[in-house]
Amino acid sequence: MISSITNGPRQSNMELLRIIAMFLVLVVHADFWALGGPTAEDFSLNPLSAVTRTIIESISIVCVNVFILISGWFGIKPSLKGFCNFVFQCAFFLFGIYAIMLVTGYAQLSYKGIAGCLCLTSANWFIRAYVGLYILAPILNTFIDKSSKRTIELFLITFFIFQTIWGWSGAAKFFEQGYSTFSFIGLYILARYTRQYANKKLSTWGGHIYVFSVIANTILYFFLRKVGMGIDAYSYINPIVIIASLGLILHFSNLKVGHSKVINWIAKSSFGVFLIHSNPNISESIFKALMINVYESYNGIICVVVSFLVLSGVYVLGTLFDQPRKWLWELIFSRFISK
Repeated sequence: MISSITNGPRQSNMELLRIIAMFLVLVVHADFWALGGPTAEDFSLNPLSAVTRTIIESISIVCVNVFILISGWFGIKPSLKGFCNFVFQCAFFLFGIYAIMLVTGYAQLSYKGIAGCLCLTSANWFIRAYVGLYILAPILNTFIDKSSKRTIELFLITFFIFQTIWGWSGAAKFFEQGYSTFSFIGLYILARYTRQYANKKLSTWGGHIYVFSVIANTILYFFLRKVGMGIDAYSYINPIVIIASLGLILHFSNLKVGHSKVINWIAKSSFGVFLIHSNPNISESIFKALMINVYESYNGIICVVVSFLVLSGVYVLGTLFDQPRKWLWELIFSRFISK
């Protein structure tokens, strides 16, 4: 859905990246969010499990940044129809799942339940942050289009220095470790700048940049745990995470996939995967509990395989649940809202 409010036709290489990024969101939530990060003691008592989980987290933590970079790569195209489509998709999942929970007796009608559907609780921070980015997109687009290369470079340098020193350290609370519209602004402009001005040969190094960054962040996490520092290696505003995310974007921008209707169809419903597993009625009581159960029931490679199958099932479920939403949008709303 998010790709429907960005400029230009669908490019299957970037749509494939969108699909992968959403699966990585599932992985991040199934790993450190559900199970907690390995401690220094875990590295000593069960090093194989701790190292494996840390590497998986390093590979996956680029997920949210990649979504925002894709939006910046193509540029958000503000329109009433696109915005209403986004809001309708969110409402369809939030109110639809809540209604199912009410009917089946797994939830009770309450102010907190309704507040969750309206994104008035701490849950679903991404929806609020992305709406903020959408509102600011016309201003950001104008800034990029009207500014010189040097001006944009100065902005990016000062922005990311400021974000790294005060945001990553926690001194500037409004960055919220990347869970904010403010941090999205930097990523959005970084992607637009990279596509417009970066040397085309840089894209051939995208895969190497990503791999080296994953290795570096894994080592950083281990070091921080070892010395007991409170800095989060898996913060979205960790510069290594941002570099890894940009490397992945560059790699896929250079990937020759060709037009694929299947990839484009799946990608169009990828946001539904986020909306179904992060739903306030599902995330803690069902998704998190399920992943903890898998981790406690299986060991080694079997645990990894079972987790992959479970997350694949969640992806399929979110994609299928989004189909009636698309049908209702086209049937009822789309024709009455102008572009």
